[in-house]
Amino acid sequence: MSDDFHVENGRKGGEARAKKFWPKIKHSIILFIRFPELNQDEIAKRVGASQAFVSKHTSYNALKIARLSAQSDSMSEDELEALLEKIKLEVELKNEIVKPKRSKL
Repeated sequence: MSDDFHVENGRKGGEARAKKFWPKIKHSIILFIRFPELNQDEIAKRVGASQAFVSKHTSYNALKIARLSAQSDSMSEDELEALLEKIKLEVELKNEIVKPKRSKL
């Protein structure tokens, strides 16, 4: 069956359905980076999405680094070093956690 057949019958597919979420994703990322004092719950309320949605789309290390660089302008050097160490430890811990193997029944 062709894609045209599915579109004619009202089946949009994941990519077409996801288009409506792009503005919320972009808005949550912008708020995450530009306003480091906001937590995920406050961002979710402003965007009109769930906290899990915001967490999913702001959990990338590059975004955390961008947020940190935006926040570092107003921090002392000791606070910045402590925050960098915390992020480093979180990344190391995340990489060391072994996912359990699924058992086959």
